Amino acid sequence: MIPLLLFTVACLLGPTAPGARISSGAPGRPIRPVHRTMYPLVGLLAVLSASLVTPPTVVLSVTALAGTCVWWGRSVRRDRRNARTADATAEILGGIVSDLRAGTTMPDAVRAALDNRPGNGGIPARITETLQTAARRATDGPGAALILAEARDLPDLAAAGRLWNLSEQHGLPLAMLLEQAQRRTDARIRHRERTRAALQGPQVSAVILTLLPGVGMMMGTLIGADPLPLLTGGGTGGVLLLGGVLFTCVGIIVSRIIILRAAGDTA
Repeated sequence: MIPLLLFTVACLLGPTAPGARISSGAPGRPIRPVHRTMYPLVGLLAVLSASLVTPPTVVLSVTALAGTCVWWGRSVRRDRRNARTADATAEILGGIVSDLRAGTTMPDAVRAALDNRPGNGGIPARITETLQTAARRATDGPGAALILAEARDLPDLAAAGRLWNLSEQHGLPLAMLLEQAQRRTDARIRHRERTRAALQGPQVSAVILTLLPGVGMMMGTLIGADPLPLLTGGGTGGVLLLGGVLFTCVGIIVSRIIILRAAGDTA
C-alpha cells in the first residue's frame, strides 16, 4: 500500500524542470517533451488504482496533502523570486539614476548598471535579458521604452519603461522620474520586510497548529489508543481522517494567503 501511495504522490508532483532542458537525447533524434497534461492524467490513474487496494478516504487524504504541499512549495518559490526581482530592480534603477544625473545617456546608463555587477550576480536572467534588449533597441532608434513597458512579469521595470516613454514624449527629466520609481520600489521592499518581521509570531503559531494533529496521534499511540488503524481502516475513522486533513490543508492555504496579502504580494 505504501509504495502505491508514494507513486501516486510522485505522479501528482510532476517534473521539477522541462526534460528538454536536461536531456540532450540521441544524436540526430529530436526530443519529444511529454505534454504537461499527461502528469495529471497519470496521477489520476494512480489515485484510482490506489483506491482499489486502499480505503478511498486514505487516498483522498494523501492526495489533498500532496496537493497542498505542491501549492505551498510553488508559493514559496514564487515569493522568493519576486523578492529577488524587486531587490535587483531597485538596485539597477539606483545605478541608472546616478549615471543619468552624471550626464550619461539612457542606453549607456542601462549597460553600465549591468556591467557594474560582475557576472550579473544576483540579477534574475529575465531582468538582464530585458535590459539588454532595451539598450540595443535604444542605440538603433526609439522604442526601447516600450520594451520595458511591455515586461508584464517585471512590474517595477515595466513602470520604469512607462516613465521612460513619457519622458521621450513630453520632454520630462528622466532622472527625476526614475528616481521616483526607485523610491516607490524601495518603499514596497521596506514594507515587505517590516511585515514579514511582524508576522514571525503568527507564522510560528500556524506551524504549531498544523503539527498538533500529528502530535495528538503520537500521544494517542503512546498511551495505547492506537488511532492509526481506526483512521486508515475506512468507515467513520476514515471520514474523520479525511475531514481532519482537509481542515489542516485549508488552514495552511488560508494562513499563507493572509501572510502574502499582508506583505503586499499575491498568492
